[in-house]
Amino acid sequence: SSGSKIPATATAAATLYRNGLAPLRLTSTRRVIFDGDRFLIFCFFVLISGFSNVQSVPAYRAGSGAVITKRYTSVLNARITTGMPKKKDFASIMNTAFQKHSLMGLWVNRLMGSRDHRCLLPINPSTHQLISIRLFVLLFCCLFISGAIAENALPRSMRQAVEEGIERTIMNDFNGAAAIFREMIAAEPDNPCGYFYLGATLQAEMLDLENYARLDTFNQLMEQTIDLAKARRENNPQDVWALFFEGSAYLYRSFMDSKRKKMWGAYRNAVKGAGRLEEAIRRDSTFYDAYLGVGSYKYWKSSKAGALTWLPFLADDRELGIEMVETAIDRGQFVKLVGRDQLAWILIDRGEMARALELARDNHRRYPESRFFLWTLAEIYYRSEQWDAALPRYRELLEAVQVLPENNHYNEINCLLHLAEIHFQRGEFEQAEARALDLLALRPEEIVWKRTDRKRERARELIDMCRREKAGERLVQ
Repeated sequence: SSGSKIPATATAAATLYRNGLAPLRLTSTRRVIFDGDRFLIFCFFVLISGFSNVQSVPAYRAGSGAVITKRYTSVLNARITTGMPKKKDFASIMNTAFQKHSLMGLWVNRLMGSRDHRCLLPINPSTHQLISIRLFVLLFCCLFISGAIAENALPRSMRQAVEEGIERTIMNDFNGAAAIFREMIAAEPDNPCGYFYLGATLQAEMLDLENYARLDTFNQLMEQTIDLAKARRENNPQDVWALFFEGSAYLYRSFMDSKRKKMWGAYRNAVKGAGRLEEAIRRDSTFYDAYLGVGSYKYWKSSKAGALTWLPFLADDRELGIEMVETAIDRGQFVKLVGRDQLAWILIDRGEMARALELARDNHRRYPESRFFLWTLAEIYYRSEQWDAALPRYRELLEAVQVLPENNHYNEINCLLHLAEIHFQRGEFEQAEARALDLLALRPEEIVWKRTDRKRERARELIDMCRREKAGERLVQ
């Protein structure tokens, strides 16, 4: 009808017309013509392409080729994929289904005999049976796809438990988070979910304390996650959550390998993990939790490759990686908080300090008790040389780590060195020297002592610089 518009994206419209599947056609007299066959095919591909929101508005009862005068069908947030089969190929598949389900089609037509439902398809007395069967097949496709989605969805109780456990981890309540995931393991010992998140919580605690004494327990949990996920995939190859847990376990192992400078192991686990997550995305492009791991892998792989990305086998995937991380944050279930912090570090790496700072401030505002988000915020202030803002953040971190029962002095040394650097940049040489001396007075265990050699060396350099600056001031006076 005049003034009516189809609210679909230009890409969607172009692809529909290119494949001959547009359900509405504009004639030379600017009249909108409704094609029932094309509409059926269109609806099918809307469903299998994983559109996020599909709304159908029934038209007035009309025969095939009638003009739609007052209502139209709309598709919101449409994203048509390429490579769609031609109409004639799809029609042969549909006709086979029509022939096998004629009686069921009549029953569905009687059941769905209201005016609004019938006029979603062209009504013609001579083809009444065929049309009702087509409606049944369309409804069957809806139910089949909905069942597949439901099969891949985690139970609501499990989703709530995972979300609570992640939030407790972000808030440094590692014991509380671990208790939740142990309960999940006790309730479902064959489900990889509880093992993975218990291992992820343990990793977060080790990173928070910079103490890796429980690394063997972490590796055992990740190995259990991988084994259970593989077993679930053998029973159900379409289980994208099994792929997610398996892939994420490999990526978490990769990160811990990189922390210990085991770069070959880190590379192998990263490739395996990203491969499993990419397979999950191939099976279900709307499985957005998997986008975070793949996006992070693509970005950091390209970033570390640096100038080598000109080589044909080392593509520069940094932009694609960022897009995937942002998609995971916007549309994922469990990766929003982790993804926001990951994106901030990516932006730091790119030198986009303004965007990184905006994101880190928002994270810290939402969870002011979280040391994870506070470390990120402090680092951004420090790297962007905002000394007045960085100083109170590192003081807050220093006070937080000093009172931890498991303090092994690594984070304490890190904070004291940053404070000494900040005071020196502010021209506060007495305070800078005092913080550097505090650092040198600490006596951590041997493993931490070796890891902090360069920090102690830098502290000694700062002490010498501060003393020279103070001596210069006295000479001037």
